[in-house]
Formats: sequence, structure tokens, C-alpha cells
Amino acid sequence: MDNSRQPTKLFFSLLFVILGISASGKPVIDVALSQDSTQRQSVQPSLISSECSLDERKTVGSLKEQQGKIERMGDSYRIISKDTILVPCNLPDAFKQDGKIILFSGDLKEVYPNERWAGLPFKITDVKNFTNTGATPQPVKSSLQRLANGNYKVCSEPPSTSIDKDKDLITGYCFAFRKSGNRVVGNYYDTKTLGEEGVCMSGTLSNSTIRGEAIEAIGSIGRQNTPQNSSGRQFVNWDTEGYLKVARASVIRTYGAPLYYKTVRYRSALLNLDSFYRYNAGTQSPPRNCLKQ
Repeated sequence: MDNSRQPTKLFFSLLFVILGISASGKPVIDVALSQDSTQRQSVQPSLISSECSLDERKTVGSLKEQQGKIERMGDSYRIISKDTILVPCNLPDAFKQDGKIILFSGDLKEVYPNERWAGLPFKITDVKNFTNTGATPQPVKSSLQRLANGNYKVCSEPPSTSIDKDKDLITGYCFAFRKSGNRVVGNYYDTKTLGEEGVCMSGTLSNSTIRGEAIEAIGSIGRQNTPQNSSGRQFVNWDTEGYLKVARASVIRTYGAPLYYKTVRYRSALLNLDSFYRYNAGTQSPPRNCLKQ
């Protein structure tokens, strides 16, 4: 393996988390929105065709309970969501209204080689009108401890009700992670840098705090230096807000041309997510092991 490609892989892994696509370019299984969501939807039954032109294609992933906006393109329609653009094969006539806000679930279908789509082919399994009561989103606090095993994402800024994808790119600091029991592993990053500044963190979850260690690429991609005094045993702030604190930093790998960077391991890391907000997990799968991503 060419180790010089590792920082590039780490950077784009974080970038894909923000944009909501997999590093391979293929969508993966999504995770439903939190049951703690403060938005309320008006559930209205709809007649959805059980057959469509995409039935013969392989299902490569699924989306559940996502908010989206209908956009008309000539005689066809697509769904614009915060995570992606979808081309549905079985959108009911009652929802074929340009600009209509919906709540939907369905299956992502494969794209054949040499095909070009205006979005991802998609078969709807459920669709409803969306109604936002304007309730104020609440921080996760201790609710993370009660989450079932799965993939999740939390960010320091409250979620917007907008469907505009660009508005949701900048959401403060985010942690996209995998949870198994009280063990978590995931990417923590600053959305203002589009993932250029971020770490992979693994550790143990207690209420809304994770205690463990973190890995960061320092050099041509990302920040140029570790936080001041981070090699000592006392915690120092990794970010400007102090959500993530690190200590006991040491260089575990150094790479030369063309990237010139080093991998730093913080053997002590403490991430406080008490004031963070739940977001849809998106279609990017979090890492399983920080040292191998």
C-alpha cells in the first residue's frame, strides 16, 4: 500500500461525511431520524405504486423518514433532500407539485455503468406531506446513551428546517459516528473547513461524553501543527469551543513527498456532546477503526 495516500483518504473521508456520499461513490444504508426529533409531520395516507421501472435494478441502500422538496424537471420530477438528489420512479400524482415539501422513505437503486442520471434512481416506499410546527430543536444531552446500535451524526449548531443543501454544509463542529453498546468510533470535524480539520476518535460513551483517543493528520492537508502543549498529560482544547480536549500527543507516522504530513495520536481525548444536536446520519458510513481508515 502507498502510505502517501493516507492523508488524502482521511481528508476525503471527512469531506464525504459532510456531503453525504460514500467514499466509493456508492450510497450505503441510512439511519432514521431520532425519535427525539422536535419536528412533527402530518401523516397522510398515499397510494404508492408497488411496481416501477427500477424494480429489476439492485437495491444498494435505503433512506428512511427524510425531509425533501419536489422539483419539476420538464415532464418529470425529482426529490431534493439535504443528503442527495433522487429521481423517483413511482411518485404519486398527488405529490407532483413543484416546491412541495414531503417526508419520504424508499430504496436506492443501482446505476448501471456508463449511465448518467440527474440524481440517484429511487423507489418510494412511503411518502407524506411535511408540516413543521416550528418547535425549537433540543440538544441531545444524555439521550446518546440510550441510542440503539447504529450510525449517527450530531453537530454543534441546531439543524435548519431549510431544504437548501448549502445551508446545511456549515453546521459548526460535527461528529459522525458508529455506536455499538457504549463503544463509539467516528470522525469529528469542523464544517467550516469542509473536513480539512478533523480527527478520528474512538472511545467509551457515558451519557453525552466520550472518553478515549484520537488520530489526526497534520501537514499538507488539515492543520499544520498540533494544539499547543498537547503532548503533555493535561488536557488542552483541540477546537475553538473546547468541545474536544486532547492530551499525550505523539507522532506515530511521518510521510514525505509529495504530501509531507504526519499522523498524530492523542492517547487521551475527551469529547463533550452535551450541547450538540441530532442530524440525519446521511449515507456515509463512519469508520470502524481509526488506525485503519
